[in-house]
Amino acid sequence: MKIECKICSSSAIKIIRNQKIRKGSFKKRVFTDEPVALCECDVCGSIFLEKFCDVSFYEDGEYREQFNNSRDIDVNQLLHDEEVNDVVHRIGLHTLRGKTVADFGAGGGNFLDAVINFAEKTYAIEPAKHYHSYLAKNSDVFPLGEDFIRSGTKVDVATSLSVIEHLDDPVQHIRELLDSVVEGGTVYIKTPNYNDILSRFAGEDFFDYFIRISHSWYFNEQSMSYILKKANAKEFKISYFHKYNIGNLIGWLNEKKPKGNKNNIVFDDVFNAFYKKYIEQKGHGSHLWIEIKKSSKVQ
Repeated sequence: MKIECKICSSSAIKIIRNQKIRKGSFKKRVFTDEPVALCECDVCGSIFLEKFCDVSFYEDGEYREQFNNSRDIDVNQLLHDEEVNDVVHRIGLHTLRGKTVADFGAGGGNFLDAVINFAEKTYAIEPAKHYHSYLAKNSDVFPLGEDFIRSGTKVDVATSLSVIEHLDDPVQHIRELLDSVVEGGTVYIKTPNYNDILSRFAGEDFFDYFIRISHSWYFNEQSMSYILKKANAKEFKISYFHKYNIGNLIGWLNEKKPKGNKNNIVFDDVFNAFYKKYIEQKGHGSHLWIEIKKSSKVQ
C-alpha cells in the first residue's frame, strides 16, 4: 500500500513503528486487533498513523467512553482541571481580561470556565454534542471550526489545547485558528511532543501508552514549524510545556506505567518546578507550546 504525506504530498514515507496500538484507557490495556503503522515523512518530518479516526468518533461520546471510561462531563472536567491551571498560568489571565476568546475543541469547558470572569465573551467550538448544553451556559457554542468561521465572528484570542493531534488536516486547523482572530490577535496551541523525555527513558513501554487510535498526528518542533509555515503563520514561537513532575518519570522507570503528578516523598514542589523548567528548556517537554501573533492578514 502506497502511503502519501497529508501535509506535503510526498511519497517518501518510512514506517517507524508497526505495532498494535491503544484504543482505550491505558488501565484497560485494550489494543487494536491488528498492527497500525506509524509513518514518518522524510520531507516535512510529519509523523502520523496510517489510519485516522472518523470525526463521528468525537461527536457521539464514543471517544470519551473509550479513553476516559465515561462520557459524563464531570469526569472529563476532573481529568483536565489540574492541567488547565498550568495553561492559564502560561497564557496569563492579565492578557485575557476584557478580551474575546474562542476555544477550539473546548471539551468539558475547563479552560473557558477558568477564564470566564476575565474574558469579555467566550466561544466554545466542540464536536461532542452531549457537552453543548453545559458549554452554552456561559459561551456561544459551535460544533466545528468551519461553523465558527462561517459565522464571521472574530476574537482577540483563539486556543487549541490538545486538539490538533486528533484532526485530519492540521494545516486547515491552523488556518481556521488564524481566520478566527482579529489582526493583532493571538493563537495558542498545545499538542503532545513526540520527543517527550519519556521517549528517551521509557522506550517501547512509553510508546505503548503514547501511540493511540485517537491521535492521528505526533508532532515535533521540525514538523510543527513546517505545518505553521504551510498554514501561512507569519510570526510564531514554538516552545515546550511539561505537564508532569519528576514522580511521573520515576514511576515509568520503576513500574513502566504513568503515575501522573502524585507527590514523591523525596522531591518537593521547588524541585519539581526546576525539573519542569529544565525539561522544557531542553526540548523534551510533554507538549509543544505554540504562540502565533496575527500581525497581518492571512491569505
